Amino acid sequence: PTAQNPPAAVGEAEAKPTRGFLSSLGHNLVDDVKHIPRRNSAYWLAGGVAVAYAIHPIDKRFNEHLVGHSNPFVAGQAIGELPTILGAGVAAYAIGRAKGYTRTEHLGMDEIESALLSEAIVEAAKEVIRRPRPTPISGKLHSGFSMPSGHATMTFAAATVLQQHLGYKAAIP
Repeated sequence: PTAQNPPAAVGEAEAKPTRGFLSSLGHNLVDDVKHIPRRNSAYWLAGGVAVAYAIHPIDKRFNEHLVGHSNPFVAGQAIGELPTILGAGVAAYAIGRAKGYTRTEHLGMDEIESALLSEAIVEAAKEVIRRPRPTPISGKLHSGFSMPSGHATMTFAAATVLQQHLGYKAAIP
């Protein structure tokens, strides 16, 4: 077989069978889940848990300090949401499919997969950890649990896909 031009993304086979959107999505999600239990994944998970426990004692003071101050992370509330990341993935996939841009279509599919898989992992972890959200100044509690952060997880998953497809400069912003 001839080599792809440009080369495939990291870990991607040179030729894949042609499938429809739902078939491809289902197949790829199952394949992704099979590859989660790796030594590298365990190292990152252990490191993240260690850092979370290390900074846990200052959480309350840090949150109290942020209340009433300008919050530089406000934009991240919209950018790191499931609808934003998933919508961008769907848009990239649809444009790539419609225009015949296979690399854009593949990027979009990978963003969709990462968003769905990240959301599933975060929601499962929140049910296991069950850490309550901090009480805001208004006193109105938000629903759900606070740990792990869905916004952070979703953003890093999307950045990882961008890095694998387009290089580290695309993932930094």
